[in-house]
Amino acid sequence: MESPYYPIFKPRWRFGITAARQAAFVQVPLYVSLGVFCLLGAFHSKHAQLFAYLFLAFALLSAIIFFVDWGSVDEP
Repeated sequence: MESPYYPIFKPRWRFGITAARQAAFVQVPLYVSLGVFCLLGAFHSKHAQLFAYLFLAFALLSAIIFFVDWGSVDEP
């Protein structure tokens, strides 16, 4: 039986689950560095604080996706 999520994640499976894991892993330091740079300049700007918190939240989400995806299989 085909997974109901297959049409949504079909491009991910086409390129391979390893590529999806690597993409999630690469995003973590990118978002952390963007968040830290925004926080360094965020003392006088509420908008910079908002972007910093968003970047750090995206880093956390990417890390969660990476570790959850680690145990999944290659095909649905």
